[in-house]
Amino acid sequence: MPCSSNNLYPKTSPQQRGKTLQMRWELIETVLLGNMQSSLDLEEAILVYNARYAARWTFGSLHELFTDRLSRREADDILRYTLPKMAELALQLPFVVTRPIRLLKHGCTHSLTFSQHQVACLLANAFFCTFPRRNSTSKQCEYQNFPTINFSALYSGSGHGGGSGGGGGGRKLEKLKTLLHYFRRVTRKMPTGTVTYRRQHLSNLPDWEGSTHQLPRLHLSATGKIEDEGQGMLQVDFANRWVAVAPSRGLVQEEIRFMICPEMIIARLFTEVLQPDECLVMTGCERFSSYSDNGG
Repeated sequence: MPCSSNNLYPKTSPQQRGKTLQMRWELIETVLLGNMQSSLDLEEAILVYNARYAARWTFGSLHELFTDRLSRREADDILRYTLPKMAELALQLPFVVTRPIRLLKHGCTHSLTFSQHQVACLLANAFFCTFPRRNSTSKQCEYQNFPTINFSALYSGSGHGGGSGGGGGGRKLEKLKTLLHYFRRVTRKMPTGTVTYRRQHLSNLPDWEGSTHQLPRLHLSATGKIEDEGQGMLQVDFANRWVAVAPSRGLVQEEIRFMICPEMIIARLFTEVLQPDECLVMTGCERFSSYSDNGG
């Protein structure tokens, strides 16, 4: 966890003529309590406690959102009101999530239940990229079988030429607007429900190929959207064994589903890649946004 006492960060110490270790959370607190007046200030803040990625992370989509895609009034509202509230929300972590979060690993059947306040706090930390040891995707890294959780990849690239539904950069801009809308909502009035994430492992899979059982009362529809016509029903998505694939990529059913219900995204923090005999069941995730298809 970002606020763990074991989350240490090297600090240059002139007095000791070298580097010492300090709690990374202290550095995060100092930076996020600062005055961020632009997207450049936000980039600088994130890189203070992620210095090793300064040459690799880019923030083109984030900057384009604030300079080209948002109106001056919208950008000012986010920078003056929403972003400081998001920083406050992220820094509540030691008081809101008071115990380490159990990882939902392969082969286990286990549930985790959070308040929506806890989920919002965790997502705010993902926005500010505070989670340690979750930035590398190499096969040798500690969390190689877990999705990334920090939003750094969402900030990279450029939306130029992509349009609202076009290339990868354009899609990122729409996703960023959706996430900022979520944070605007929860920082003004925090919802009071709970969200449950359950990893379900089946020890004996059905023999689907050899089964002669029929599916009774089966109804197929070629129109509508799963989040609208499927409201109140069990909604199934099986696009990828990695939960949500990655918020920075694509804009099809799974990515859209996670964007309009951002509380689903936090499952990437603790859910190991799913196997053929497993599924992840999420209950209580609230929908915060709508979307339209402009043919992009």
